[in-house]
Amino acid sequence: MSAHSMTDSKELHQSNKRKIEVVSASLAEAIATLPQLLSKRNRELDKREAKRKRELDKREEALDKREEALDEREEALQKTENASAKEFSKAHGSTKESDILSLNVGGTLHQTQRRTLCISEGSMLAAKFSGRWDDSLDKDTDGNFLIDQSNAIFEPLLSFFRACASVTPYCPPVTMMDFEPLLCKNKNFMRMVEYYGCTPTVYPTDVVLHRGLEEHVKIQQYPDTIIEASQWATFVLQARGHHRKVKSCQIEVSNMERMLIGVYDVINFPMSKSENKKGVDEDGSSFALDCGNCTILHGGKTLAEKINIGKQIGNGSIIQLDILPNECNISVDSKLVVNMKILSRRYLIPALSGKGTFKVKNIVLHF
Repeated sequence: MSAHSMTDSKELHQSNKRKIEVVSASLAEAIATLPQLLSKRNRELDKREAKRKRELDKREEALDKREEALDEREEALQKTENASAKEFSKAHGSTKESDILSLNVGGTLHQTQRRTLCISEGSMLAAKFSGRWDDSLDKDTDGNFLIDQSNAIFEPLLSFFRACASVTPYCPPVTMMDFEPLLCKNKNFMRMVEYYGCTPTVYPTDVVLHRGLEEHVKIQQYPDTIIEASQWATFVLQARGHHRKVKSCQIEVSNMERMLIGVYDVINFPMSKSENKKGVDEDGSSFALDCGNCTILHGGKTLAEKINIGKQIGNGSIIQLDILPNECNISVDSKLVVNMKILSRRYLIPALSGKGTFKVKNIVLHF
């Protein structure tokens, strides 16, 4: 090997040795600082863990508070429910709809369920036998509830109520005419039904669509009849299953765009289940009050211009229709505004035309 090659090899060896020494020194320094780095990392992890623990503790505390609040609410609701049950029990005793009641009707004994006597919701008879007044009701010497009515007229009413309690969607609605067609016209029977407040059940009167499209109309029949008409339509009050005519009724305006209220002769007032724009005023046998213009209309013509109503008919107004033989009176908020003399051989039928929301209530029937 030449002297020159030996020199290069020696220099290379020295260079490698220096590099190894530098790396060794760096490695030794790194090893020396490793405990410090590990300690710092552990401190950071401990801080994170402590922070997460605090957050979890807060969440757990919040959940505990919510659970405690829910428990308190549940306890309060349970107390309220218990108090209501106690009040009900105090007022009604241990009564149930399925209770069997023994009745003495004019000397004839009957047994029936409490729910049967309460079938006519909102009536005096239903309130009387709800269970709240059992201790104060008249009884005979054997403890039977005393009903001081003729059995000849009360028993058919009881049979009718039993049939009403058995109605299903698969059979036609029951009517009093199904039981005693002649009794329906008996004034003593009608008087008893009126006395017990059961007229809407025994002699129902429905508001039905007479002219207009069904898809534009929504009618709720009970307890008050609420009419919602998105388009112009005409409605009539129609007896269901009996022949008693309307003597008076009230129409409460909720959201009126336009409305006509009046009467018509059933013979000359044809029905039309189409988009018929003819109102209650446009037939020769009909009369109506135009609630928007405050005019009297007959046969599509104006009979009286701008009658004095006192104030504008609008939302909340109550219009009463009183129908007598050959006469019709209309009052607005208890003020008589229309008295119409009408020559007719038949009872006139109440009707209304309009667009908006109306309520028909307090229907009274002729005897």
